[in-house]
Amino acid sequence: GDDLGDPRFQRIFKARVEGDRARIIAATSWPVPIHNVEATAVAALKDRFVFLFAERAQNLASTDLCWAVFDPETLSFDTFSSAAFHNPDPTRFNRPLVAMDLDSSGLIYISSTFDAEAAGLPDPDNGPFASAVFCIGELTEVEGQPKVILFETPELTRTLDGFKVESIAIREDDKYGLQIFVGFDDENYGATIRLLQLPEN
Repeated sequence: GDDLGDPRFQRIFKARVEGDRARIIAATSWPVPIHNVEATAVAALKDRFVFLFAERAQNLASTDLCWAVFDPETLSFDTFSSAAFHNPDPTRFNRPLVAMDLDSSGLIYISSTFDAEAAGLPDPDNGPFASAVFCIGELTEVEGQPKVILFETPELTRTLDGFKVESIAIREDDKYGLQIFVGFDDENYGATIRLLQLPEN
């Protein structure tokens, strides 16, 4: 997405990972009007794929989490549905939803972030930054159709004071179980990827 509103820059890209590189192999225009999307995810639901996205909703109290069945081969989309997601902590975060991924059970993990530029602070590329990762609901199937059911209260997974999380990736295997990787875009401090230490049950 691009907040200039120019559809030439509002595209969805398909990439293939080859060794230590990612190669863009296809692109398509957004099938619905957008403003500035930072959070997207793809989930497998039985034999179908579901595309999910949300606007980052800078300085807004909520954003719509949208989803639709799509064909990854043709990059074609069915009709989108949506559910309103409210900022879990508006006193701390001015971008309620900037990254998203799902685990194999359909649980949805997102990050909320405080961005200094969005707050109008001087020298915003030096921060301050703050983020949190939440589990906010699940993607399931209702009467044969995919449906996002949001929790009444998002479950806080971790807070990350001093960092601006802008990407999330879920990894699962038999040896390590569920792992959540987060990517930071800390402006003048650079970008890093870290494994999130999860709270013990």
